[in-house]
Amino acid sequence: MYFRKLLIYIKQGLKWTSPLLFLIFYWVFTHNDIEMGKKELYNNIPAIKVYNSELSLRDSLVIDGRAPTVIMGTGSFLINDNGRTIKNYYQSKLEKLGWYEDRYKVLKDRNGIHYADRFFFTKGEYTFVIMITPPLKEYDNHNINEVYLKIHRPRYNITIGKQNAIE
Repeated sequence: MYFRKLLIYIKQGLKWTSPLLFLIFYWVFTHNDIEMGKKELYNNIPAIKVYNSELSLRDSLVIDGRAPTVIMGTGSFLINDNGRTIKNYYQSKLEKLGWYEDRYKVLKDRNGIHYADRFFFTKGEYTFVIMITPPLKEYDNHNINEVYLKIHRPRYNITIGKQNAIE
């Protein structure tokens, strides 16, 4: 009975702070799980170098998590070479470490214009994604002109996380 009265008192007296309290309690109870998940993800990032660099991929990706089940590492890199060369570099390095190419996705904008390619590699419960902008067909056709370069800077993004966290 005493516990029930206490709950009613808290509920009536702290209505305006309920969302804030929820967020504080959520952070307190999940913070440790998120930190453990970040360490686990860091240890599962392939031990390879960033293309055309001496930097480790592990140390180049930013690892962040919103919840213990949604922890990802991301990084964005400028392209100074052919996009296909970069894709082949990562593909060969990943395959040597036991990753396999799982799928490919064409990214289109709202006008239906193909603006990027996404390549998915899988190993166990982790997915490694390379997104290359502009698409590889543009490199193959030597279709990257000055106008395109002024609007879009050629780049590639890498995302890694558990399969349930990545689309």
